[in-house]
Formats: sequence, structure tokens, C-alpha cells
Amino acid sequence: MESFTPEELAAIERMSEAVRQYPHLRRAFIRALQMEELFAIPEQLESLKQVVLELAAQYKQQQEQLNRIEQTANRALEVAERALQTAERANEIAERALQTAERANEIAERAQQTSERTQQTSEHAQQTAEHALQVALETRDIVNDMQKRLTRVEADVADLKGMSMELMARKLLPGVLGKLVRKLRVYEPDEFYRVMEEADLRLLMT
Repeated sequence: MESFTPEELAAIERMSEAVRQYPHLRRAFIRALQMEELFAIPEQLESLKQVVLELAAQYKQQQEQLNRIEQTANRALEVAERALQTAERANEIAERALQTAERANEIAERAQQTSERTQQTSEHAQQTAEHALQVALETRDIVNDMQKRLTRVEADVADLKGMSMELMARKLLPGVLGKLVRKLRVYEPDEFYRVMEEADLRLLMT
């Protein structure tokens, strides 16, 4: 609030007293005040103009700032969209990589199963070969044993044949002795057996 000096206060009191005593001074004083206000209007307009210019400058600055902010926001939005697209592509690549890994895992499992089956087949084939070798060895032993037995049987048959011929000779000797005495000669064993067989046949036929 503006303060006044004692002289100014005294002058204001004298003016107030004069205005109360002389009404026409009041009207003159009011007109003077109005004229002063009119004289002050250009200054007020200039001040208002300055304020408007300052506000316009501030608005322009703010508008420029808003434009820069909007541009920055647009660039940030574009960057965000590109980042989102990149993330989506990365996600797709990751999914394809995961699918590829799963397929590779399945192929590895099938390969392992095939390897296991191949190993089992190889082991079974080896076992079959070993069993076949064992059977062949056992068969060879059996054949060798049978050959030995057949050899013994042939020997036994030959012995039995000799014994049978000897018994036949002893049985038929008295009947054919007379005939043989006249033709007494020394026979080889094979020839002797043949003669005895022929004599036995003739005896059987009679």
C-alpha cells in the first residue's frame, strides 16, 4: 500500500474540504480524474500489447516445445513399433529354433532307438552265430562219434560174419567132406567163404 507524507496528507484534507464546500469543484475534479485515466489508456494498451506479445512469444515457444515433444513422441513411437516388430520376429525365430530343437531331439531319439535296435540285432546275430558255431561243433563231434561207432559196427559185423561162416562150415563140414576130400586143395579165405556159401545155397535148395 502506497504511503503519503504529512504535506501530502494536509493537501488531501484541504482538497476534500473544498470539494465538500464547493460541489462544482467535485465535478471538475472528477472530470480531471477521467481525463487522466484517458491519458493513461495508451500506456495501458502498450503494456497490454507487451503482455500479449510476451504471451504470444511464450505460446510460440510452448508450441515449438510441444511440436518437438510431439516429434520426439512420434520418433519414440516409431522406435517402439520397430522394437515390437523386432521382438515379434525374435519370438518367431525363437519358436522356430525351439521347433527345430524339438525335431532334432526327436531325430536323436529315433537315431538312438535305431542304434539300440541295431545293437540288439547285432548282439542277437552274434548270439545266433555263436549258437550256430556251437551246434556245428557239436554236430561235428556227433558225426565223428557216429563215424567211430560205424567203424566199430563194421568191424563187429565183419567179426560176426566170420563167426557165422565158421559155424556154418562146422555144421556143413560132415556133409560135404566126402566131396571135398576128392578135390582137396588149399583155398584162400575169400575163396573158401565163396565155396562155402555156394555149398550152403545148394544145400538149402535141396
